[in-house]
Amino acid sequence: MDADESGTVQPIELFAYFEVESTTYEQAVFTLFDEDRSGIINFMEFVCSLWNILTLDETNMGCLAFMIADPTASKTLSYTDIRNLFESMHKKKIERDPALGVMMGYVKKDLNRAVSLPEFTKWCHSNPSILTPLRMLQLHLRFQIIGPNFWEAMTEQRRAHPEMGAMDYLPKLQKRVIAETKFFINQGLIDKDERRRMSRRGRGPDGDHRDNATRKQSFLVNYFQLSRYSIQR
Repeated sequence: MDADESGTVQPIELFAYFEVESTTYEQAVFTLFDEDRSGIINFMEFVCSLWNILTLDETNMGCLAFMIADPTASKTLSYTDIRNLFESMHKKKIERDPALGVMMGYVKKDLNRAVSLPEFTKWCHSNPSILTPLRMLQLHLRFQIIGPNFWEAMTEQRRAHPEMGAMDYLPKLQKRVIAETKFFINQGLIDKDERRRMSRRGRGPDGDHRDNATRKQSFLVNYFQLSRYSIQR
């Protein structure tokens, strides 16, 4: 993915790697990966954002749509914001799609005012067909990365911990990973001798050290509170 080995990726590299169209809607989704709005995505942003998107369930899918429609974090959406979101998501204008026009009629009736996140997610949950393109994109990425069964298991684990569904969970997650990584290194749990030992064991077919891969998996399993059984099934 990181073809130039810069340690970061640009959205265009993500589109190519994941075989996703580079339309306004997809660009808006992948912009969410760029937490600091630097124009590039570092490894921490990539991992945490990917986990955040691919573990959303039906109830919380509206949260992702809200974030796409509210890039300035104003915390409310207008009817125009919602209309632009759904036209971009469905890649159709209301005037040219009767079904979308009917749905937007419901939006105008129910949400023709400044709409908060709870109101929007509740409405989307009651009208799930409006978010079909977003669910299809999520499913596509799940197939591209590890597989749907893995992400379904992760979703179940996330559902069991309500704090993981909070809008501010992602920045908290990143800070915690950074802090725990620094602690892990400072405690000397990975010292030069162990790194040298892992290096002598050689590399696997994907270029990663086998011991190192196991260590990374164990860290993520513990971090995301995912049971080993759910990974293997």
